[in-house]
Amino acid sequence: MLRPTNSTEMVLRDDSIEGAAALRVHQVISAYGDEAANGSSVLIGFCSDLGVIANSGRPGAKAAPIALRKQLYNFAYFGPRPLLDMGDVIANEDSDLALMQGELSGAVLRVMTNGGRPVVIGGGHEVAWGTWGGIRAHLGEDQLRSKRVAVVNLDAHFDIRSTPIPSSGSPFFQIATSLRDEKIDFNYICLGVSEVANTGVLFQRADQWGVEYVLDRELQNYDDSLISDILGRFDLIYLSVDFDVLPPWSMGAVSAPSTMGVPLDVVEELIETFVASQKVIAIDFAEFNPNFDQESLYARPASRLIMAALR
Repeated sequence: MLRPTNSTEMVLRDDSIEGAAALRVHQVISAYGDEAANGSSVLIGFCSDLGVIANSGRPGAKAAPIALRKQLYNFAYFGPRPLLDMGDVIANEDSDLALMQGELSGAVLRVMTNGGRPVVIGGGHEVAWGTWGGIRAHLGEDQLRSKRVAVVNLDAHFDIRSTPIPSSGSPFFQIATSLRDEKIDFNYICLGVSEVANTGVLFQRADQWGVEYVLDRELQNYDDSLISDILGRFDLIYLSVDFDVLPPWSMGAVSAPSTMGVPLDVVEELIETFVASQKVIAIDFAEFNPNFDQESLYARPASRLIMAALR
């Protein structure tokens, strides 16, 4: 079910005495409404780590949407897009992963139908299958065939594992197989891949499927030509960001911390460049785990990346 965000549980800074140019996110964001969605960035939380557990990871990511909003809501906001908050998809006693993903798909579809851009805060990377369900329903088969649609994942892992039970390690396998069943191209680009975090079979599968990828060690500096090439070849982009793409000293509060990672400034610039292109139709973030974040040290850079996606 969808639970509204309760900002009264947060400690919020107020500098509004200095005027309209001193406003923070909590002072400009509004509760979601269909009539206000057009042209807005819309936050949606996905409070699940069921996929992380199924993938033998460290549970705790279900608390990420609340923890990250506590940082995000206090950030200064310069626009230009209006901000809305739809609340969180949460589990009830009858919920399973597929049900929660279906609820997220419905929320994403509602935002896109009304002209908004969903910015989803997971949760484990199983969030991607839910986000994609909304995108898929919005675009329909005609646009998926007529438009050049790319799935771009900033991640240390391919997340194309073939497992009997869907998990945080399988969302892009699920997307790929669902498209292939309909004979629709699967245009998957994974940036920041770690050689030591993906088995040989995953690299083989990526090569067989024509997955484009850039290794973490090859992405230590921002590469404008790489992004320009992607933007030049595709009309629409679904952008997914796994926080474990960052170096362990920048992001230790994830299910599987990186061994190298892509520098924070590079990841931020990648997100900003993709978003500025106006080709990104939906974004999600995954795998932040507050259980391993003392004094919100890692929540700050994670929230900064979300902020880059809201603009």
